[in-house]
Amino acid sequence: MLVLGKRRTKADSQSVGGAIILFEQLISYFRTKGVIYTLIDTNYRNYGNKIYALLKIYRLILFNLSFHRKIFVNGSNSISLYFIPFIHFCRVFKKNTIIVRFFGGHFDNYLRTKSWPIRLLILWSLRKCALVFFETKFLVNYFSKHNIKTEWFPNVRNGSNNYFRMRKQRPFSRRFIFLGHVREEKGITDLLKVVSQLPDNIHLDIFGPIVNYKCPSELSQVFSRIYKGPVKSDEVVDLLSQYDVLVLPSYKEGYPGVIIEALSIGMPVIATKLRGIQEMVDSSCAILFEVGNQRALADAIMHFNSNNYTRYCSEAYKAFSKFDSEKQMPRILRIIDEV
Repeated sequence: MLVLGKRRTKADSQSVGGAIILFEQLISYFRTKGVIYTLIDTNYRNYGNKIYALLKIYRLILFNLSFHRKIFVNGSNSISLYFIPFIHFCRVFKKNTIIVRFFGGHFDNYLRTKSWPIRLLILWSLRKCALVFFETKFLVNYFSKHNIKTEWFPNVRNGSNNYFRMRKQRPFSRRFIFLGHVREEKGITDLLKVVSQLPDNIHLDIFGPIVNYKCPSELSQVFSRIYKGPVKSDEVVDLLSQYDVLVLPSYKEGYPGVIIEALSIGMPVIATKLRGIQEMVDSSCAILFEVGNQRALADAIMHFNSNNYTRYCSEAYKAFSKFDSEKQMPRILRIIDEV
């Protein structure tokens, strides 16, 4: 099998995007299961120059098409324009099976931004694929009309029963955490305004790389007090285990990996009512509120207490089962094998 996807770069010392994390997980799983594959890295940053990278990736695809029956393309929305049509055009005289996996939950919105000729090209290429994976069930249902062989490939993680047991045994300590890219669309300003009004016995910290975020001057003191810096991807679960509840007041999300990592250790969630998030969690393990509603965010933080916390933890760990790699990955590999 020829496998395409973004690899980590040497510069990724702290934080990497979800697409890279998920692709690295997939490759690791293939190795453990003895899957035979040839890998093509589609991360432009690993080639130096973007144009040179694209030309080299195209050359590698052309060279390898004759040696592999199955071509498995992994990536975000742009792969539908840069790689999938190219592979279809190059395989005219070959009998390759094209499998595509999209990361993220907004491919429908991406299509709407394209001109009608580009949109038709992308939809044509998807219909020609033997199998299409989407990360959200909404997109599976939405695009099944274009390709009946459209399947759900959720964001998956490994569970940690030990962390879950420890969480149930320790007392609720009012420790809340935001973990993700620190940028405006993540609701950081909303979070800072709420934190400035919370009682002193509520502790909330912000972790993650700062991405073009300009903190309002009146909130700079709060930000400098609670911002703790970026975190390496392999340290996320350890860090989450030191807190009680994950807070994610985002304005835009697909299937946030940090929510799945929280569920994997039985950690309840406070998040906005976004399409992808509402597929992941419900009121049994999370409190969801309308985007931008600071009053509702404050109420959600104040809602947790020693009486209800253990129940939320148990439900969070139950919710993780549909994102457990031990359950999902064998299903995915079976679907790929059957194509």
